Amino acid sequence: MACLAMQQAKGMRGPALVRAQEHHVNALRAVRRAIADPIEVENDQTLGAVLMLAFYETLMSKDSMKEYMSHVKGAAKIIRMRGQKCLETDEGREMFALTRNQCILIQNLFKGTEMSEYSWLLHNETSQRVNRETADMNIYYTRLQQCVDSLIAKARHPGPEAIDEMVELLGKCRKLENEFRQLKDNINPLWKVEVAEWVFDRTDEELDTEPTFEGPVYKFYNLPVAVLHIISWCFHLNLISTMMRCSSWLASAGKEELGVLDDYETLARLSTDCVHDIVSGVPYFCNWNAYGVVVSQFPCGLTKPDDPLKGEAGLIVMWPIAIAIKSDYATPRQRRYLRGRLRYIADVSGINQARYFINEV
Repeated sequence: MACLAMQQAKGMRGPALVRAQEHHVNALRAVRRAIADPIEVENDQTLGAVLMLAFYETLMSKDSMKEYMSHVKGAAKIIRMRGQKCLETDEGREMFALTRNQCILIQNLFKGTEMSEYSWLLHNETSQRVNRETADMNIYYTRLQQCVDSLIAKARHPGPEAIDEMVELLGKCRKLENEFRQLKDNINPLWKVEVAEWVFDRTDEELDTEPTFEGPVYKFYNLPVAVLHIISWCFHLNLISTMMRCSSWLASAGKEELGVLDDYETLARLSTDCVHDIVSGVPYFCNWNAYGVVVSQFPCGLTKPDDPLKGEAGLIVMWPIAIAIKSDYATPRQRRYLRGRLRYIADVSGINQARYFINEV
């Protein structure tokens, strides 16, 4: 109910916002009581309530990620405490995957050790039946990234053991990056990306408000396929960035020859392509429908050609947008356009967490 009231409020002061805050306070009290109860804490409903509180913060918080991260960590701790019981129901498995995905997104965007203590979440294989290969690759990459982040944080004056470990991690990243390329070259025909239209020109001012960037505009068969692609582009982009960090770290340790990337130019081009693909895919998640025809097959609520608001899809695409903005391979114009889409998600969809990404990423 807190989330529903917050959505109704859409950032405006008034009775709906007051009701949302009242529901939020009551929900926090109820969750604390449930967590303290040895029976209630084992229920899927308790885990679901914690995740809903995290969702509330995505709608409410615009200046900080602290409360949101706190709820995600709380959900992770409940999952760990429940152990395999969490995977006994369909709902439990879905919430496990949701919690893991949120931890992965936080880790990939902020590139720190903030979520490293929850790395055990990554060692439970995915239960997905479709695009399982991609999901497993993404989870494996996140494990590699956590190892790299941890090593960089600890080994400020690296010895032989740390150097050997980094060389091994770089080798694993190289192998995984090659798998990403092969997957892209041999994509399932059902997952193909189509170009719906081509935008030939955008002024700088138009980038702040127009739903599309210049160049191709992608459309997808449905939302799950769109999510598969945009998340894969983000992971490939981050994987290459991690390889660059490994190479730079080895060079700073006086072992430049061990971290040489022979295909550096190819990797840089692939990173640029990933950002380009993300930018071309973003309109599908926001308010664009090609030529007034609803092509998104968006599964929640009614999407009309004259009012194509896609709130839940906006919630999904916030993180890929932030990752692309933060990339060294994004152009100033691409960043301006992507910030405009975040502003749309905040102002129109009422997802205030987008404002944090605008100001802090």
